[in-house]
Amino acid sequence: MGDNNKKKEKTPLIEKFVENLQSDLNNYSENGNMKYKVLPHRKLLSNSLGINNDESKFVKPKRGYNAFEVDIAILRVPNDNDKGGIPMIAIELKTGSKDSATTHDILVSSSKAHKHKVIFPWLRYGLIWFNDRPVTSKFFKNNEYIDFAGGISNDDIKSKKNKWNDMMEILKDQLETAEEMYHILSKNEDETKTTDKAEYKFYSSKAYFEKIQHNNTNSR
Repeated sequence: MGDNNKKKEKTPLIEKFVENLQSDLNNYSENGNMKYKVLPHRKLLSNSLGINNDESKFVKPKRGYNAFEVDIAILRVPNDNDKGGIPMIAIELKTGSKDSATTHDILVSSSKAHKHKVIFPWLRYGLIWFNDRPVTSKFFKNNEYIDFAGGISNDDIKSKKNKWNDMMEILKDQLETAEEMYHILSKNEDETKTTDKAEYKFYSSKAYFEKIQHNNTNSR
């Protein structure tokens, strides 16, 4: 994470994470889904604080713009053009530690997620740490705007096994959610007035957690 304006170095493990993530998303796109591009260490806003859809302007953040820096950005791109793109998922990485996310990590990432979602309301925001420590109760106590979080070991990143597969399933679900939200928000006002009341009856960002909680209650 970019705490205290400290630059995260591009380590071989982060490069492998990006490479494997792009490879799996390419396979996902080949199955009839949108095409996605993975960009490491980017900010999602231009220097004028406008939406940054030009890859050439996805520069490393300057001092003062760290609030809009993300470690990993996943963009939806046109199938016939690799330039530009619409941010769909942002991921903060916690590397070089044997612990899961600290209270500080959660608060900082949640605050950054909020700032990004003001500009990109459909954006899904995640926090991933490079070890196999589980998500603890302090995450739920301190989080407001992070949509997914978890740990994945270095071995699983390199081998694309075990928790890597779990993470990819979550990312695919998050992409589907982002696409649906983008579709809803992209409708013009007339379409919203005539169709949304009938189409969207329920919404819950906590559905997965609630399902786990329900299952645990039944197993007692």
